[in-house]
Amino acid sequence: MMLRYSNINRFSGAKAYRNNTPRVITRKRSIPSLGLSNLSNQDRTTSFNYLSPKVAEIHEKEYSIQRSLGDGRVEWSGATPEQLTFMQTVYDINYTRYSRRGTAYPELSNSELDTVTGNYKLRKAAVPKFKELLEAARAAIVANGVNVQISLNSAYRSPEHQFNLWMDYFPNYYNQTRTHRQSLEGGEYGDKAAQYLAKYVISRISTPGFSNHNNGLAVDIRNTENGEYIRNSSLASWITKWKASWLWSWLVDHANTYGFYQETSINEPWHWVFRASNLTSSQGLKDYAGALEKKVLRLRQHVPNEKEYDVVGRIFKKIVRGTPEFATLVKNENENIIFKDEEGTGADRYMTDKLSQKMNRLADLVIEEWGTHIKLRVTEAWDEDNEHASHSIHYEGRGADITTSDRDSTKLGRLAGLAVLAGFDWVFYEDNSHVHVSMKK
Repeated sequence: MMLRYSNINRFSGAKAYRNNTPRVITRKRSIPSLGLSNLSNQDRTTSFNYLSPKVAEIHEKEYSIQRSLGDGRVEWSGATPEQLTFMQTVYDINYTRYSRRGTAYPELSNSELDTVTGNYKLRKAAVPKFKELLEAARAAIVANGVNVQISLNSAYRSPEHQFNLWMDYFPNYYNQTRTHRQSLEGGEYGDKAAQYLAKYVISRISTPGFSNHNNGLAVDIRNTENGEYIRNSSLASWITKWKASWLWSWLVDHANTYGFYQETSINEPWHWVFRASNLTSSQGLKDYAGALEKKVLRLRQHVPNEKEYDVVGRIFKKIVRGTPEFATLVKNENENIIFKDEEGTGADRYMTDKLSQKMNRLADLVIEEWGTHIKLRVTEAWDEDNEHASHSIHYEGRGADITTSDRDSTKLGRLAGLAVLAGFDWVFYEDNSHVHVSMKK
């Protein structure tokens, strides 16, 4: 008897996408040890069971069958039929979710890739920029006299490799969520449990074919500080340690200079993505447009999901025209940006250099998204007329309110998504008239 999912038909469409995939590559799966190293292979097959569901007529059947990304059938050595069915349901949920957003990335050819170091490869446009990042980081390590080593843990990996990783990681995610799933309506194998675990998994590893690793644009950085390797682990303790490290601080301040950004939908301080928006069109911006995630924010959603002041910091004092602080602001003269300037003083053009750079990148993305007839429009930047709350980021020229030149409110969700991709530190789809963006000092 197999477990039944009352809504499993909602996710079965995923198979239709995969059945059109011509590649069928198989490999024999390894058996996770997980404390079972002293058991024979036969013993592992019967003993490797994270839970023992009370389901009648469980078939004594080996589920270590060779599978492939081509048909999307998962495998789990030693799992019961019920566990394997549950695993397949979780995979189908996430595959279907991603498939609704767009087509999976195909495997990249050698002609599209270049070597960063060792066996690690990226798309050709990303390689020289990441090499520059590595060189700059190592120079800063020497200059600051810190005991830090930076290298790579991962770069491009094929969708097939991603599929194998997904299956390798799943048993741990399954075990980590067991207690909570047991408390849900329908039990640990029910529909709500499958939905919960799907969300849990998707925040830790992308569905095969939809990762920026599969598109040759993402790197996972290896960080060793004072002789300790700081693990790239989703456990809170390791994330905290990563974000307390010297290398994290350096990357936050400098990685954007080389076109690498944090992927805000996940909390992985080691994971950095090359954004094609950092290229001029002659360098292949259009070729890489498809690599930019089709992120659309919801009304009142902000990225990251933290308070603005906790992300970008509070203001020190209001900047006044004619002061030394005002002299640190830059005047943005980008012809692809329209400034409202309702005051007639040009104040909306003044902003910090960091904010100005992100505005220029966003202006390129807006044109790439909607064509040359639509431009980025800035309605507020630096505020010298006390029009905002007393502690507003606008007073230091670190915040701006934006829309598109056609003032089409239906574009704001996507504009907010593009702002995230452009690298603003905080993005807020504030209301139906504008998006708010801001930067750290």
